[in-house]
Amino acid sequence: MKKQILALLSATALLAVSTQAMATQVSGAVNVDNRFAVVVSQNGTNTVVYTAPSNYTWGREATRFKFNVDESNLERCHISLVNWGDGAVAEGFAGVFKGDKGAVYTGGSGWTAKESTINSGGFSNVPSASVINSIVPATSGGVTDLGSTQSHPTWGSVKPFYTPADFGMGSIPGNFNWIRPAGTNKTTKKHFVYSTPCSNLVKEAPKAIHMPGEHFQCYNLEKGDHIKTERVVVKDQFGKSDVVIGKPRMLCNPSAKVHNGKEYRIRNEKRHLVCYDYVRPPRIRPQNLRINNQFAPDEVVATRSQMFCVPSSKEHIDKIGRVTPSKSDPRPRRSDIRPSERPMPRR
Repeated sequence: MKKQILALLSATALLAVSTQAMATQVSGAVNVDNRFAVVVSQNGTNTVVYTAPSNYTWGREATRFKFNVDESNLERCHISLVNWGDGAVAEGFAGVFKGDKGAVYTGGSGWTAKESTINSGGFSNVPSASVINSIVPATSGGVTDLGSTQSHPTWGSVKPFYTPADFGMGSIPGNFNWIRPAGTNKTTKKHFVYSTPCSNLVKEAPKAIHMPGEHFQCYNLEKGDHIKTERVVVKDQFGKSDVVIGKPRMLCNPSAKVHNGKEYRIRNEKRHLVCYDYVRPPRIRPQNLRINNQFAPDEVVATRSQMFCVPSSKEHIDKIGRVTPSKSDPRPRRSDIRPSERPMPRR
């Protein structure tokens, strides 16, 4: 019998494990006056995930792009759009970002709009990494919070450039509009920064947890044919079944474990588990589940009942059926000492 890894539920089920990605894709659709870059700030690092080309013209159509955000660590994670231009008009931004948690769009809530103290030098200049690090996200000290204002007469409506799919909604929101930092000088060439927390767009990945309770290490069993089959009724969270229990197939010992510097001790050294196979296994519908423990969260599918495990006692015996002395008392007990068997002489 092959080695098996069991998830010990009320009735043990064989789990088909699916790999869970640790990155979530975010899509963007924007119009920006004038040029822009999109930055993801995470784990203390600013990463430029998209930069508008040098021939970018915002009035033709919405510019669409995609990028990934690590869903396992959303603390102090921000998505920012930095825009700059030629200083001819007040720079602005219209657009939407959408992830698996929802969408954040201009005209709605969720944005911080700020102005930096750094001159862009004009439309053709892409901000350097040092400039990006000093002004992004819009929660840093290199920008001034001016709040945001909506619309501008010179830009007009860009709603025809978008579809409801860009927002993940049935229609384009009625309050979708341009935004810009309030009170900005229309002739400035400074960088503007619009930021939203990643948690507005991305669902945080479940984190590993430390569940209380006993740990077990399981072993395959051989022989084990001294019991008759038993008919029992088993009920758990997946349903109720009338089953027939067969031979013992696995023994699980209470076990101590050290993991990532944390020690998990045995709580009840006398309680073991013996797991029996099914002569007539119960039928269940496949169950989509999310499991979590000290190793990692995961998404699995429970497909069929494999074994049924019951609390059990255990004794060590030698080949002729004698109980092996415990480690605490290595001396054999008198009741355990038997004379060796001698062959009868032939006559």
